Amino acid sequence: MSNNLDSDLPKTTKELIVSQTAKSRLKTSTVWGVIIAVYGFLMAAFLLYNSISTYISISRVEREMANNPIFGGANLGMFTAAKIMAGVMFVIALVMIIPGVFLIRYATLLRKGINSNDQYDFDDSMKFLRNAFIFAGCYCLLTIVFIVVYVYGVVGGGRF
Repeated sequence: MSNNLDSDLPKTTKELIVSQTAKSRLKTSTVWGVIIAVYGFLMAAFLLYNSISTYISISRVEREMANNPIFGGANLGMFTAAKIMAGVMFVIALVMIIPGVFLIRYATLLRKGINSNDQYDFDDSMKFLRNAFIFAGCYCLLTIVFIVVYVYGVVGGGRF
């Protein structure tokens, strides 16, 4: 493993030194950060499209059923849950854009900082990487809470 490290770096210093090997690996992380961000943007766009088209379709079906004499022209509330889910999908799609922005900013600033040896850009890129990880952690915790509440509602019959 020692053959992968730069041997010209001092071993006793207390300040952080980024070796050429580390710079090379960080540059690789910028490429993957952009790939993950673009994938996230595409999935968010797909979810936005689906939420909007679902809402429009459900509204049209509801309107047609309300005007149909077979259903007595009644205002049918059976589609309310589907409209709410379309709204939830829309909000989730908007939230999914946030980590992509953090990763794009991370990749751009890190590449710029490494290529120009600019400590400010390098440090700033680490801030955006930290923000992406914080967002991912909060999103995971929130998802776990929703799953627990859902499972409790299904298994417990909705009794709180």
